[in-house]
Amino acid sequence: MSRPAGDDGTLTPSEISQRTKAAVEAEHAARAAAREAAERRRRSLVGRSERVLRWVRNRQTGPLPRMRRMVRVMREIVRQPQLLPALPAELLRAALAPVRLATIPSASALPPDWTAARAAARERLARLEAPAGVALAADRLRVAFVADTPLAANLSGACDGIALRPEDWQATLATRPLDMLLVESAWAGNGGTWQYRIAWYAHPDSILLRDLKALLAWCAERAVPSVFWDRASRVDGDRFREAAVRFDLIVTADPGRASWYRGSADRRGAGVALLASELGPPRRVHGAEDDAPYPAALARLIEAVWPADTAAAVVPPAALPDPGAAPSSAA
Repeated sequence: MSRPAGDDGTLTPSEISQRTKAAVEAEHAARAAAREAAERRRRSLVGRSERVLRWVRNRQTGPLPRMRRMVRVMREIVRQPQLLPALPAELLRAALAPVRLATIPSASALPPDWTAARAAARERLARLEAPAGVALAADRLRVAFVADTPLAANLSGACDGIALRPEDWQATLATRPLDMLLVESAWAGNGGTWQYRIAWYAHPDSILLRDLKALLAWCAERAVPSVFWDRASRVDGDRFREAAVRFDLIVTADPGRASWYRGSADRRGAGVALLASELGPPRRVHGAEDDAPYPAALARLIEAVWPADTAAAVVPPAALPDPGAAPSSAA
């Protein structure tokens, strides 16, 4: 038997339990009524119209971003007609793939076609065999170069070399015809003037490789062949990838890096020439997938500047800090 309430109005345990139960039941009833009202509105014409409007206006999953992706695919197909057979599949994937995923197919994800660029690179390299198939002598070559020491000094003595600087190379080459552009995997380049402009760093001068791209475009317009000599170590070589793939020919003595460059989808040039040297002048090493031209004039020039100190891999000097690296504890 429950104890009656006292004179001071205190509730008994039984009354507290009953009132709590009634409050909980009322809360459940209110929630059930709210759910029923929401379901009725969702099934009504007004509710359906609201959902359609929200979907159309949604920037993540709505039709507008999908339509924009389909338009980008169409534009890419117009620029590269050889991709026309893949148009139905690309349009379907652009329309159905989740927009919020970073791996969705888009026009930018279509593989680039460098066939025309590689053919033009072969034509430019063939100029080093003129005239009538007779190679030019190395000491007669007029070569514009970007290199670290001692290679820069060796080039100046082995050919008619022109050391370029990023601030005035246009004026330097305005009245001096060239046979070739040779760029080494240089960390500083020509007395430090090309620092951060060939190897990629988190530095303003490295962004988009503006100076190097302008130089390569100038050479391409005038049919001047461009050669990149990769002498970086395998650990540091990735910093030069963006620069190397833009040249007409890549020369390296590292078989691993030669295979890596040959398999790169971004390579614009004619190919890669792998060199080896065993107690003698460097010789061309041919592989199953190696069809890149290696003009005799270039071979003679590289042979002339191939002493032991330039054959070894070049590592970044300790005085060249990495702007993207964390400061050392000693600092």
